[in-house]
Amino acid sequence: MSYPNVIYGDYGDEKVTSATKIGSLPLGQLMILPDGRMFRHARASSACAITAGYLQMSSSTISGTGFHKALTCSAAVGATSVVVTCPAGTGAVAGAFEDGYLIVASSTGTGVGRMYKVATNNSAAAASTCIVSLEKTDPIVVEIGGTTATVGLKENQFRNLIVSNAATTYTGPIQGVAPVAFAGTAVGHYFWVQRGGPAPAYVPTTALLEGAPVIAAATAGAFEIAASGLAAGTAFSEKYRDYLGYGMTRAEANGFSIVDLTIE
Repeated sequence: MSYPNVIYGDYGDEKVTSATKIGSLPLGQLMILPDGRMFRHARASSACAITAGYLQMSSSTISGTGFHKALTCSAAVGATSVVVTCPAGTGAVAGAFEDGYLIVASSTGTGVGRMYKVATNNSAAAASTCIVSLEKTDPIVVEIGGTTATVGLKENQFRNLIVSNAATTYTGPIQGVAPVAFAGTAVGHYFWVQRGGPAPAYVPTTALLEGAPVIAAATAGAFEIAASGLAAGTAFSEKYRDYLGYGMTRAEANGFSIVDLTIE
């Protein structure tokens, strides 16, 4: 074990961006500023530019759900490299699952229900074998075996962030607010996404209220006041619209306010 696993940054560190991993840190690395604001190391999707003060959400570059649960695999106790068979219609891009997760997803066989941290993977064509390397400190603890044991792979949730749109094409959990902007030529860059403490917030229509809970708006990247009596999870269009924080200041329509984020 090694502690601590938190970076204590200084004011302004949250605005650092890079074409490669910032400080070679893993995706999801937590950074806390002296005033308690909390950020996670993230990467913008290559298909999305970043706007400061806009909400970001997870997405995936892997089409379909073929990688999630039905990959054949066998691995002995202590192994830190496992071989999986890609789905018939989808191959694996080298490094796509870096900093991600492998789960023994089936309910039968051996080793089921356990999850491991992925270090990286090689490229592989559809229906061919892919080598998945686990972190050296997280080897297989129960043999993955039997004719029915299957595994799933998932990208790191901070790997391909895009602007949120909670009401329509929601692709994953809200991950926080971007404190910086990327020009169109810088997409795919690494940055710090804010998840806790006072943060800038894009407000498209009705001004936020001090102390009022806020949620993701239908407008891309935006916040809005939570509807009166909102029951999170009661309808598909609302199920990801849990409280993200609370208003701290008001703003005119199509402006920016400050919210106290409580995602982290």
